[in-house]
Amino acid sequence: MGPTAPTEHIGCHGGQGTMRRFLLLTSNKDPIMSKSNNSVPDFAARFAAASTQSLVEEFNRQVGNTGWTSMRAVHDHALIAEFQSRGIDISVVNDGHSIDFNHHIRLDEATNSLVQIN
Repeated sequence: MGPTAPTEHIGCHGGQGTMRRFLLLTSNKDPIMSKSNNSVPDFAARFAAASTQSLVEEFNRQVGNTGWTSMRAVHDHALIAEFQSRGIDISVVNDGHSIDFNHHIRLDEATNSLVQIN
């Protein structure tokens, strides 16, 4: 079977009163952007295969990012769900209703909880 054609994704990213349109081309064979229903990347599978340290680094990359799209919402939900599936206490960044991306975090292995880095 030969390579598949790229899939086109059009979205918006912005913050602080700005909005930028972007076009993202991904191959259907790209492991990071593997497809599920509605061409949404399978963040859950990617995060399940990642180390806990990689998840912490992924969270920290979102700190200060004010852009918002439905794709980011899917990403953030999958990230928090993976922390929870590993039994990690996420109360420092999630109150059950919203995710706080205002501070970098690290994993406190002694308590299996996320803690803010000052």
